[in-house]
Amino acid sequence: MFKGRRTRPYLSDSTPHTRSLALRHALAQEKVGERRIAATRGPRVLHVISALGVGGVEVWLLALLRHLRSLRDSPTEIESFDICLTGGRTADFDDLARTLGARLHYTRFGRDRIPLFTRDFRRILRDGRYDVIHDHQDYASAWHLLAGVGLLPPVRIVHGRVDPEKVDPGNQLLWRMRLRRLEAEAIRDSILAVSGRRDGRMGGPPVLLNALPSGLVVIDEKKLPDPTASDQRSVYLLFRRAYNLSLLSIFDQPLVALNCPNRDTSAVPLQSLTMLNDPFVAEQARHFADRLARSGTSLGKPAIDAAFRLALSRQPDAAEVTVCSQLLARQAAVFRQAGRSPQEADRLALAQLCHTLLNTSEFLYIE
Repeated sequence: MFKGRRTRPYLSDSTPHTRSLALRHALAQEKVGERRIAATRGPRVLHVISALGVGGVEVWLLALLRHLRSLRDSPTEIESFDICLTGGRTADFDDLARTLGARLHYTRFGRDRIPLFTRDFRRILRDGRYDVIHDHQDYASAWHLLAGVGLLPPVRIVHGRVDPEKVDPGNQLLWRMRLRRLEAEAIRDSILAVSGRRDGRMGGPPVLLNALPSGLVVIDEKKLPDPTASDQRSVYLLFRRAYNLSLLSIFDQPLVALNCPNRDTSAVPLQSLTMLNDPFVAEQARHFADRLARSGTSLGKPAIDAAFRLALSRQPDAAEVTVCSQLLARQAAVFRQAGRSPQEADRLALAQLCHTLLNTSEFLYIE
C-alpha cells in the first residue's frame, strides 16, 4: 500500500476553522490598535466620592480641575476627568465641576441598593474605559471595587482616613462581614468533626429517625445499618415530611413539606438550652475530651491550647487560659469529692471544658 506524505486538507474561506482563525486575527489586531491609541492619548480617570459638597476632597478635586484646565494644550493632558457621585444627589459645586470639564455620573450606594449600584457602576466603567480609578470613600471603596470586578482599570487607588467603628458602628454600609450563624447541618457536622467521631464515608443507606413520645426526634439506634452510621454527616439522615432531627429543627432546618426559598436564622433561648442539655452534644463533648487524652496532651495549658485549636481554630489568650484553668481545677475537685478517681475526675473536667467550647458563639457563628 502506498504511504505518501500526509498533507493538510485545503481550507476554504467558508470553513468554520478558517472563520475562527480570521476572527482571532481581527481581535488581536484590534487589541494592538487599542494599545497604540492608549499610548498616544491622555489617561482617563474616574474619581469616586459621595457628593461635590464642602469638604477637603471636593476642594482638592476642584483645584485639580482648574490646574488641568490651565494645561489643556499640554501633551500630558488628561483625556477625561469623570466623577462618580455615590450619594445620588446634586450638591453645591456640580455646575462648577462641569464648567471646568468634568463629567458627573450619579448613582446611589447603600445597603438596600447594592444590586442597582453594581449595575450602574459597571455601566460607568464599561462606557468610560478608564485607565485610573481613584476612590475616596474609605471602607466603602472595597464594595465599589468588588462591584467592578472584570471592568476595573489597571491603576486603582483607594483612600481610607477614618475609623469605621466610629463612623458606622451599626455596620449599615457593610464595611465588615456581618455575623452569620452556621446552618443546622453544619453545626451538627462540626460537632462531630471536633470530637473526632465524624464518619466521612460517602453513600450508603440513610440513617433513620425515631419520634419519641416526649416529642424529641432522635436517630433510631435500633435500625442503624452499622454501629458508626449515626456519626455520618447530616446529609445522610432520612428526613420525614412532618419532622426533622430535634437538634437540627432547633437551629431552623426547614421542613421538607414546605417551600423554603431562604432559611430563617433565629436566636432563641431554646437553642442555648439544647446545646447545654442535649445528650448528643454532651456525648460528643466526652469524645472530644477523649480525643485530647489520646493525643497525649497533658492536662492544663497544653490541653486548653489543643481544645481551642480544634474547636475555634485559634490559640487562647492569657485571660482565656486563666479562666479555663480555673474551670478545670474547680470541676476536677467537684468530681473527686463525688468519689471519682483523680484520673477520671481530670477527664470529666476536661469534658466540661470541651462542652463549654462547643457552646460558645465563636463555635456557632462565622465572624
